[in-house]
Amino acid sequence: MKIFNIKTIILSILSIWLITSCSIDNIKPIAQLTEDNVVFDEGSANRLLNRVYNSFRESDIPLVQAGLSYWGIEQNMGSALNGTNTWPTNEDTGEAVIVRELYTAMYFAINNANYLIEAIEAGKASDLTDPRKSEILGEAKFLRAMAHFRLLRTHGQFFDKTSQYGIVVLTEPMRGAVSYARNTVQETYDAILTDLEYAANNAGSGKAHYYVSSTTARAFLAKVQLYYGDFENAATNAMAVINNTDGYDLAPDFVSIFENRWGEETLFAPYVNGPEELTLFTSSAFRNSCIPSDYFRNIADLSDGIADGTVATTGEPTSGYDFRFQYNYGADTRGPNSIGKYPLASRASGQGNTFYYARMAEVYLIYAEAEARRAGGNLTNSLNMLNAVRNRVNMPLKTLSDKATLLQDILEEKMLELFIEDAESWFDFVRYDQLGDIDISTYKSTLSDETKFILPFPDAATAGNGNLILNP
Repeated sequence: MKIFNIKTIILSILSIWLITSCSIDNIKPIAQLTEDNVVFDEGSANRLLNRVYNSFRESDIPLVQAGLSYWGIEQNMGSALNGTNTWPTNEDTGEAVIVRELYTAMYFAINNANYLIEAIEAGKASDLTDPRKSEILGEAKFLRAMAHFRLLRTHGQFFDKTSQYGIVVLTEPMRGAVSYARNTVQETYDAILTDLEYAANNAGSGKAHYYVSSTTARAFLAKVQLYYGDFENAATNAMAVINNTDGYDLAPDFVSIFENRWGEETLFAPYVNGPEELTLFTSSAFRNSCIPSDYFRNIADLSDGIADGTVATTGEPTSGYDFRFQYNYGADTRGPNSIGKYPLASRASGQGNTFYYARMAEVYLIYAEAEARRAGGNLTNSLNMLNAVRNRVNMPLKTLSDKATLLQDILEEKMLELFIEDAESWFDFVRYDQLGDIDISTYKSTLSDETKFILPFPDAATAGNGNLILNP
């Protein structure tokens, strides 16, 4: 029987032979790993699940997110990141190494998740209790959904449910060299939402925050529903997360979020522990790579209602700015990596900067936007959630004037809260443009063409795969 080695299968959607050094063969074998024996009990199922988790610790993931910060409006380029030198003008040749690596890592995660789901559903881990079986399936389906969603946001027209330009959705293991056609955006969302709904009901509770829980899954479900335009359910699920009894909450202060890494604020951030683990190179992704744009600096200056921000002769903010901006970029607080959100200087044991996929503050702001947008939404409730985030950093509370102003306040608040984390402000600006709230080209002239809203497939993904229709 052939050796089960996922990373030596040709991913025809990628047309890449993936390296075997990161293969499933790294799981300690009984004798020889095959499709029949890779999952045979709870321990082996957990090891394969950990392999899926590990895909979200790839170093190029934060590199892409840093690059998207200057693809959008939030940051200016300090230094190029592996082929992103044209990104400030929204040009991409399909040759950026970090995009190829992100694309590969996400499909590797999807394929491993598919093998695990298939094995568990076939009963190959016979000692699994029914609750643990459902929990593993919930975690695996969440991770599969998150990988599909990340690919949809970067390479598909996520902002148009009627578009043919979704991504290749895989819900079964890839075996051999097969060319796959891309799914529509609607089909892509259907698959993602189905997985997240299962995970929200089955992924379990009481876990460390580098694992996925049902609460984590419900938070992502609310986020995807917001993107999808299902504002009613996005608001409902976001509120359920805000009211969770699983130990997640807004941290009492902004700084402790990043010093503690997996405290109450963090919904999901991969585990890192210096040389003992595959440490994320988040610090190298952001050190000297991104510089706050004039637009972002102005928002931070006006956050307290007064245009009085001052800077040092070397350019660092000194006073008059939103606390979050000043803390992260101030000379005395920005830390060894030139950005306070990634405060650890080394990969010594017990250290290592993680990468934040979701925090409770974002859930508050998801609720705020969804509640403001849904039919019959309560703008006061929306405002209260926005102000809960601002109150945490002692910034003046916003007042309610009209829906359009409130939505603009939420857009800017998400940038102030989440900048240099997961490129959320870029995707927000695209969504707001498509919803008719803003004209994104007035913020950045090179974004007058909608074809610049998504990245092309990496060159390696299109070579030899005639079924993969290119982006317009």
